[in-house]
Amino acid sequence: MRTSTEAKRRGARGAGLLAAAVLAGLVAGCGRARKPNVPPGTVRTVTAPPETATPAAAATTEGAARPAEPSAPLSAEDARRLAALKKLEERYEKAKSAEDRADLLDKIGQLGAGGAPAIRLVDAACADPEPLVRAFAVKARVALGGPDAAKRVAAAFADADAEVRVAAAEASAGLSGDDRFLPALEAARRERDPRVQEALFHAAEVADDPKASGVVAALLKNQERPDAPSYAPRALLPALRFLRKRPADAAAAAEPIAELLNRDDAEVRAQSATTLGALDVRTSAVKIALARGLTDLDRNVRRASADVLKRWAGEDFGYDPDGADDARRAAVRKFRDWAEK
Repeated sequence: MRTSTEAKRRGARGAGLLAAAVLAGLVAGCGRARKPNVPPGTVRTVTAPPETATPAAAATTEGAARPAEPSAPLSAEDARRLAALKKLEERYEKAKSAEDRADLLDKIGQLGAGGAPAIRLVDAACADPEPLVRAFAVKARVALGGPDAAKRVAAAFADADAEVRVAAAEASAGLSGDDRFLPALEAARRERDPRVQEALFHAAEVADDPKASGVVAALLKNQERPDAPSYAPRALLPALRFLRKRPADAAAAAEPIAELLNRDDAEVRAQSATTLGALDVRTSAVKIALARGLTDLDRNVRRASADVLKRWAGEDFGYDPDGADDARRAAVRKFRDWAEK
């Protein structure tokens, strides 16, 4: 009986030790990665799951200041330009004469860029007491660009000095392409100085802005008003050349141009006849004006008028611009009869 009891005790003790060993093994196994059940020699790739930031960590990341992106390095050409501009600005501040300031402004404009410091310098020069400086300043201001360049040009058109207004007109061609040129061209509506008129219409020719042809046509038509300025021949010639390049938008100017066949300047009369042919507006007033051109004392005017009328009428009625007066008169009567129909 006693032996049986001790045996039971030893068995219980052994079972307890075995259970403890099993439990210890389970606990120890929780801290180790379980080996995959793969055949020997097989390589198995395990991809780590993406890390998930805690809300606190995410807030810290979002609130942290991002490092500034490095700016693109200046090219050698840009660095050279900026260094040259800085030297010019320093020389301008020390310049005493108007000629020196004007020369430096011209050089600043040729660089074509310089940022806010250059623009501030040139803007201040637009109010210089010397007209020569103001004239070069408005040109430089357009060359530097920026949204306020057109305002400087508009202000220059109100300058009392005609040379400043000429400079504004010449510079305005640089405003083409974004509707800023058209308000500048409108200055021709009130301008009476032939030099400024010529510069404005030449700027239209150079800029070749598609919308400008309608404005030039309206300006020529505006001469019918008694209070409108009369454009000098030197101004009309670039205006007529420009309208021939874009005739589709200039039809409204046909009859005002026909009136130019009465001007004293022979070149204006000849160019007017050629322009009427390009516009191809065949009203009675235009045809009759061209028929008058057939009797002009200038051979070039007669020839230009005849070229248009022959094309429109489909025949020449025997007209020869170099023929005898009697022969020309008979042909002119036929052209006039045709024009009045």
